[in-house]
Amino acid sequence: MTTDKTGGSAFPIMGMDFRNGQQVQAVFQTGMTLRDYFAAKAMQGELASMHDPEGEVCGVALDAPDETLSSLTKHYYRLADAMLKAREK
Repeated sequence: MTTDKTGGSAFPIMGMDFRNGQQVQAVFQTGMTLRDYFAAKAMQGELASMHDPEGEVCGVALDAPDETLSSLTKHYYRLADAMLKAREK
């Protein structure tokens, strides 16, 4: 398991490469981090479950100020960090 604070790659693409004449397994594309993936999933689930017909999501108006949206993103990344920490146990 990785000790990287981001959790490493969420969807790495592995393949074979040659280095110094030796065939070795290599990561060709790392994609998003596992931390980003967890944060996106937390956001997706919360927003999907709390949408209302009046145009508010999670009790936040769609035209909410940037500061409010910034607070929400910090919340999702805190959840992602907690999930990464739980994986270490």
